[in-house]
Amino acid sequence: MTNDYREMIYHLDNIIKKINSLSNDTSSDIKVDWKNIQKIKKTLSEFIIILKNQNNISGINLEKLKHVSDIVYDLNDNNLFSDFTDYISNELYAFEFLLQQIKNK
Repeated sequence: MTNDYREMIYHLDNIIKKINSLSNDTSSDIKVDWKNIQKIKKTLSEFIIILKNQNNISGINLEKLKHVSDIVYDLNDNNLFSDFTDYISNELYAFEFLLQQIKNK
């Protein structure tokens, strides 16, 4: 597995960990649609498995990525770009940037 793939997995894993921390924080005032949160986690977990097992980005469904990106944007916008949602957005952007870099090689 290349360092780029490890870094991509790292960013996806950071998003999942952050989302999981929200599930455990009963005092959070973050506005979320839990169905969408589950979609994000499921899709990103699929991407991690693809990167680990196939060691190839061709298995990453770009339509699913776009859908997750839209959900994350709405989550960020609905929460006035809070630290929590901004973190998730930045991690997803870093993943997308690396994906694009690899595709352009």
